Amino acid sequence: GMEWDLLANYMSKRGVGVGNSVDYSGTNDLGSYQGKGTIYYQHDSGRDNLGLGRRSLTPDSSNRGEVIFRARQNLPGDALVFGEIGYLSDRNYLEQYHELQFDTDKDVETVLGARQDLGAYSGMLWGRADLNGFEATTDWLPRADLYSFSKPLFNGLLYWSSHSSAGYADTQQLPAPNNPNDPYTPLGMTYNANASGVVAMSRHEVAAPFMMGPINLEPFVMGEAAYWQQGFTSDSIDRYLLNTGVRARMTATKVFPFVRSDILNLNGLAHKHDTFLEYAFTQSSRGLNEIAQYNEIDDNSQERFRARYATQVFPGVIPAEFNARNYALRNGAGLWTSAPYHEIADNFQALRIGFRDRLQTKVGPADAPRIRDWMTWEYGASFFPKSERDNFGQDFGLLYNHSRWNISDRTSLLADTNWDLFDNAQNLWSVGVLSQRSLRGSVYVGFRQVKATNYFDSQTLIGSYSYQMSPKWISTASYAYDVAASESRGSSLTVSRVGLDWILHFGVGFDFSKDNVGLGVSLEPRFGPPSPTNLSYLLGIQ
Repeated sequence: GMEWDLLANYMSKRGVGVGNSVDYSGTNDLGSYQGKGTIYYQHDSGRDNLGLGRRSLTPDSSNRGEVIFRARQNLPGDALVFGEIGYLSDRNYLEQYHELQFDTDKDVETVLGARQDLGAYSGMLWGRADLNGFEATTDWLPRADLYSFSKPLFNGLLYWSSHSSAGYADTQQLPAPNNPNDPYTPLGMTYNANASGVVAMSRHEVAAPFMMGPINLEPFVMGEAAYWQQGFTSDSIDRYLLNTGVRARMTATKVFPFVRSDILNLNGLAHKHDTFLEYAFTQSSRGLNEIAQYNEIDDNSQERFRARYATQVFPGVIPAEFNARNYALRNGAGLWTSAPYHEIADNFQALRIGFRDRLQTKVGPADAPRIRDWMTWEYGASFFPKSERDNFGQDFGLLYNHSRWNISDRTSLLADTNWDLFDNAQNLWSVGVLSQRSLRGSVYVGFRQVKATNYFDSQTLIGSYSYQMSPKWISTASYAYDVAASESRGSSLTVSRVGLDWILHFGVGFDFSKDNVGLGVSLEPRFGPPSPTNLSYLLGIQ
C-alpha cells in the first residue's frame, strides 16, 4: 500500500513551509518493493538556534528545504536494486528542523546500486555522489564489492571468507561553514583529506575451527593487498597486511534447582556462562598515518560534533587519546574481513577477553512456570603486549561492563561502564532504575558520568516517566540536571487526552542548551481499533 501526506506549517518567527511525503511498499511481478521520500520547502526569515555557542546563526539563504527519497526493489534470484536521492539546502537545515532525524537516521546521500547474493557469495555494484557540498564524504564513481562468507574448504576443515573491492573515489574534508560564528576547525578530523583516485583492496581470511574438550578454538590468518592512488601526500600507496591469531569460546551451564528466596524472587537458578577470547597479531607494510580515510568512520552528525570538539572541549586539536581512528584501531574495528573501513589497520597486538553471564529463574504458577532472566551481565578487557605503541603506555585497557538485574517482572537495575587506564582517558559509566507497569506506563531514574580526563566532565541526573492516569488521560515527563555544572539541562511535561478518534496533547518544555521555553498543543488522529497497545509510544513501554 501507499501513504501520501501533504505537509504545511507556519511559524511566526520563521515563515511558511509546504511539501509532501510518501511511504509505500508492496509486491509486483519482480518481487517485493518499498520506498519513502519527502519533498519540503521552508521559507525562513529567522535564525537557527542549535545549542550553546550556536544560538543565533543566520541561514545561508531564506529558501531552505529537503529532497530525500529512498527505494529498493527485490528481484528474482536473490538480487535487488536500490537507490537514494539526498539533497539539503544547507548544512544546518536538518539539525534545526528535524533534530532527531539528524541525530539518529542514516546520512542523507545520493546512491544507486545493485546487489546479487548467491549462496556464500555476495556482489554489489554501486555509486554515490554528493549533491550538497558541505559534508566530509566520499563520492564513489563507481565501486564494486565482492564478498564470500565462511565458505567451507576440504570438507569443512577450513573456512574461507573474503572481501575484494575496487572503485574510483573522490573524498573531501569537511568544508568550513559560510557563517564564521558557527564553530569549526579542520583539526577535529585530521584523518580526512582532499584526495581522489583508484582505491582497491582484496582481503582473505582462512579459519580452522575445532573442539578441544569444551573449548571451541579457531586459529585464523588473514592477508590483504590494498592500493590507494592518493594518500595524505598525494603519492600512491600500496599496503600488504597480515593479521593472524586465535579465537576461543567456552560455554558452560550449571543448574541450582534448590535455590529459593521469596525476597529475591528466586525459584531455582540456572547459570549460563560464555567466555570469549581473541589474540591477534597484525603486521602492516605501511603506517595508518599515511592513508587518508576514504571510508567514513562516523555519520555526518558525529562528524559535525568532531569539527567543534577541538575548540569547544579540547585545546585547539583533539588529543591522540580521543582520535576516532586511534580508538577504532585499538578496538580492532578495521580487521574484520568485511570491515566497512579497511584503512584502519597498522602494526598492532592485542589479547581481548570477554565474559557473558546469565542467571535465570522460574516465575509464574506452579503448573505453568516460565523462565525469565534474573541477572545478565557482560564484561571484559583488552591486554596490549606492546602497550607503549598500542595503548598509550598501559598494559590493560578498553574495560567494559553492561549489567541488568531484573528484581521483578516490572523493575530492573541497570549499570554500564566503559573505562580506560591511561592518562587523558575516557571514563563513561551510568546506573539507573527502570520500572514498567505492564500497559500502564514506565519510570526511569539514572545517573550518568561522561568524562574526558583533564578536558571534560559531565555528571547528569536523569529522570523520566509515562503513566496512564485513567483510560482518558496520559502524562509524560522528563528532567535532566548536570550535577558537575550545577545547572538544569532540560525538562518537559506533556498531558494527553485520549479520545476514540483523536489524541489531544498539551506540552511544555525547557531546553537550557538553546535557552528555549516552549508551549505546544497538537491534535493527532488515531487509527485502528481502540487498544492500550496503540498507546505504547506514549507510555514508554519497551
